[in-house]
Amino acid sequence: MILKNIEFFLSKINEPIGKIGKQLGGLLLIIMTIIVLIQVVSRYIFNDPISWSDELSCYLMIYMTYLCMPFIYLKDKNIAMTFLLEKAQGNRFFHVLMMLIHIFALVTILIWIYFGWNFFLRGNVMA
Repeated sequence: MILKNIEFFLSKINEPIGKIGKQLGGLLLIIMTIIVLIQVVSRYIFNDPISWSDELSCYLMIYMTYLCMPFIYLKDKNIAMTFLLEKAQGNRFFHVLMMLIHIFALVTILIWIYFGWNFFLRGNVMA
């Protein structure tokens, strides 16, 4: 029962993070689409391509991917081998395993945010 409550608590932490990431990822996708459209118009209609649009689009795609990962994980839409979880379904080992998975996911997301923020603050790295 305690493990089930811990798993529920960790899910409640991960859920808002996933929703925020999904919204930010969608916003980045819209911005990236607009930038690419402006680049196409600039290149083929005005014959004057924008030099920074490809690099910015690449960064936006990477950030969009990582921001949407928590949401994909929470909705179980990622590729997975679930034979171990299916075997353990309904017993104590299942709840321990789910708790460890949620903790690992949360720690991974926090590490990505930390290093991504440091990368953003440095701002002097060549693509």
